[in-house]
Amino acid sequence: MIVRSKAIQLKEHQVSQETVQDFGLSSKQCQLLLVFEQSETLASLAERFERDISVICRQMKKIAEMAPVLEKKRGIWKLTQTGRDLNQWTREAIASQNRILMKSQNEY
Repeated sequence: MIVRSKAIQLKEHQVSQETVQDFGLSSKQCQLLLVFEQSETLASLAERFERDISVICRQMKKIAEMAPVLEKKRGIWKLTQTGRDLNQWTREAIASQNRILMKSQNEY
């Protein structure tokens, strides 16, 4: 049996962390943007996620600080063109993942 030293294991862990990039926004944040695009009011958005409007507003503010996908004009949140583009990518990613998972289920 081969036993690796702690130093080698630590180095391998550091390398693997360096080569894997994080998404700019989480899947939950992308999902919020998708539902926001379809919602007529913040109240309906909050209801869909079963959250208080204040919680949804804080999440949207955080997303807007992280990426140029939302902007607030005259007190009203709006998707930017980048936000609409990201929503299209999110829809495609969801569909692609579902196709892959359905394909793998059919193989078993």
